[in-house]
Amino acid sequence: MIGKLTAELTAAHALALDLTAQNRLDAYFDKLERANAQFNLTRIQGAQDTAHKHFYDSLALLWLADVPDGASVIDIGAGAGFPSIPLAIARPDLKITAVDSVGKKVRFLNQCAQELALDGFCALHQRCEDLGKMPEYREKFDLCVARAVAALPTLLELALPFVKTGGLFAAYKGPAAAQEVDDARKALDALGGQAQLETYAIQDGQAQRTMVFVRKIRPCPAHFPRKAPLPAQKPIGC
Repeated sequence: MIGKLTAELTAAHALALDLTAQNRLDAYFDKLERANAQFNLTRIQGAQDTAHKHFYDSLALLWLADVPDGASVIDIGAGAGFPSIPLAIARPDLKITAVDSVGKKVRFLNQCAQELALDGFCALHQRCEDLGKMPEYREKFDLCVARAVAALPTLLELALPFVKTGGLFAAYKGPAAAQEVDDARKALDALGGQAQLETYAIQDGQAQRTMVFVRKIRPCPAHFPRKAPLPAQKPIGC
């Protein structure tokens, strides 16, 4: 069972997944496989690869960073629910908002949350460029996460407007993350962020990953984020 396998992987980092969490991971995997047969949610398939490359990778945040009890979290470009669904399963105390611009993905996420009884989770069908300007979401979150969404200069403009001053943005990246941080120096300065990198490995150490942590040290200027498609087409400083 994929839940038990994931629990064995995370136990090495003192992250215990109880039987309820394991059962929820099993149920989420079943839903993911069924949905993937209807529309493309993820290219990674099979229990072994999903446990390592999706579940374990998503949960790496919990041993790489101190995530306070009851923290408010926003997952931008949430897609099939990585990292937000595994995080909600492992840490039901978190208040997680998942955002995606594709309606069928948002419907899938809300169905998962309902059927898995993830009471602190909700998904919104919105563009980050618009949501980040709304007062009820702007600078309201302790933590923002993004996985496999965009290059860092673009991601920073989409993510940091959601984060409280003093809060954190965590970008899940591959081995080229250091170059992305170099490319994002002007964006970091413009948006009030300071970056730090943490490396880790998945799938028996064969795949190297990097978590880019960006601490928000001051509020973002009011004109960020810019309207779509400017953050992607003309990233700050690029």
